[in-house]
Amino acid sequence: MKNKQIISIKTTLLAILLIILTTGCSLNSLQNVEKNKEDGWLEDENGWRMTEDDTPVINQWLEYKNHWYYFDKNGYMTTGWLKLKNSWYYLQEDGTMVTGNIDMDGSEYQFDETGKWVGKKSNLKWIMDKNGWTVELTDKAELENGWNKLNDKWYYFNENGYISSGWVNIDGYYYYLDGSGAMQTGWIQLGGYWYYLNPDGKMQTGEAVIDEVTYYFTNSGVMIPQE
Repeated sequence: MKNKQIISIKTTLLAILLIILTTGCSLNSLQNVEKNKEDGWLEDENGWRMTEDDTPVINQWLEYKNHWYYFDKNGYMTTGWLKLKNSWYYLQEDGTMVTGNIDMDGSEYQFDETGKWVGKKSNLKWIMDKNGWTVELTDKAELENGWNKLNDKWYYFNENGYISSGWVNIDGYYYYLDGSGAMQTGWIQLGGYWYYLNPDGKMQTGEAVIDEVTYYFTNSGVMIPQE
């Protein structure tokens, strides 16, 4: 009887192992790194914060469990594109900094071992110099100052032919362009605040009905929390 139980347990373990191998699941494949409160992690409605010796981590990088995180001026963990000095970094949804290659929006972005963005692979030639990023097209006449649609994404090129990023005011309307320069739409969270960008990219202010829910935004586009 005992031998049959041992065989049954072994068979069950083998089946579980087979499922893991065939589905590609493993602990190493999980992107989310567990954030332990005992290590100083704190979460509120605006995101994650970190303290070291009861002192908030602000405006700096932090290595935790072999991953790098960045905390903004308000002490919140950064996600998405981050510009520091003249370099761009990308932090995933769980806050971990990206290195190597990653596929986003149908393009393969390349980051060096320190997390700095060095370009992306596409049918366009992306060029960076001391002034920023620009694009070299086969037909130069196709590229104009202002809005250009490249690989199904909208980019804004300034008067010197370089790609704009971050918040930009164009003809009296604010738009947000991510680290690659691509125009964003929908909900975005920056510095612990929520903004809504309409389908044409324009930042929402005042009252708006979104997905049948009424929201209110300040003149600077920040969503006013509902009571």
